[in-house]
Amino acid sequence: MSIDTKQIIEYWKYHADYDIKTAEGLFKNEHYPYALFMAHQAIEKLLKAQIVKITKNHAPHGHNLIRFAELSQLPFLKEQIEQFAEINEFNLKARYDDYHSRFYKKCTKEYTVKYLKITKTLYLWIKDQLEKN
Repeated sequence: MSIDTKQIIEYWKYHADYDIKTAEGLFKNEHYPYALFMAHQAIEKLLKAQIVKITKNHAPHGHNLIRFAELSQLPFLKEQIEQFAEINEFNLKARYDDYHSRFYKKCTKEYTVKYLKITKTLYLWIKDQLEKN
């Protein structure tokens, strides 16, 4: 059964754009942990769009950015993969109570600014790669 690849890619891109804007809004309202969580979601969705683009199949389930980076076949630098490792933590630690309080304390304004900037750079690079051919 074939899928409408273009439609699915557009779905992931639309929701990634929505999530990055949501992250920015949450930051402005000083909801730092959730701003980082939404930034993770935006990266995840763009990577899933890239996976759909190259495989012509649905993206895999899950939230592991390093795994999705590998599956995307994009030429990531070692530094970018290391950034994904840190950004992966935003998904887990923002969601589950076991990690909540430590993560919330870690999410100072300065920390959030740093990682929103990193995430936005990754986001724009992935989006640029996705839109090429």
